[in-house]
Amino acid sequence: MKNKNKRLIKMVSIISLFSLLCLVYAQNSSAQEAPYRPTVKDKANIFDGLNLTPEQQEKIKAHKEENVVKTNSLRDQMKNKREELRVEMKNPNMDLAKVQSLTNDVKNLIGQLIDLKVDGVVFLKQTLTPEQFVKFQEILKEKFTNNKGQNQREKIKEKLKQKRMQLEPKTESQGIDELSSDQL
Repeated sequence: MKNKNKRLIKMVSIISLFSLLCLVYAQNSSAQEAPYRPTVKDKANIFDGLNLTPEQQEKIKAHKEENVVKTNSLRDQMKNKREELRVEMKNPNMDLAKVQSLTNDVKNLIGQLIDLKVDGVVFLKQTLTPEQFVKFQEILKEKFTNNKGQNQREKIKEKLKQKRMQLEPKTESQGIDELSSDQL
């Protein structure tokens, strides 16, 4: 009988630990520093030096305005779905089907954002001349792989590495008894 109780306690402890780690990870993922995104100032002169025709300027401006509306809408939807997911994950009576549905919704929204980015590149390729597009790529490379972007990528890599180290499962030899109270 004692062995059954010990096994049950260990099993409940392991499940509790796993659930807690999931919640902590979900909370910390929202608190992470956002990746470097070009500011309006960075983007303002991005097309300077390409010698765009007035027609190209109008097409790009209209596409940009349309894309901003779509992107903001998708980001708002994703923010709401992620919050719903966090709430459901914190719920003691978590509905697995709802969690899976919300996860699929978030993945779908991420896919739509990627599609928008790809469509934007295709649009630029169709709007710009080949020479303008090559020059545009050079400008992007110069502006957005500078120290700001490079340092930000390195910071993100380091934070992910630290997080992985924190979340590494304990080896069997360490056992459940050796886990500290902050890990439970």
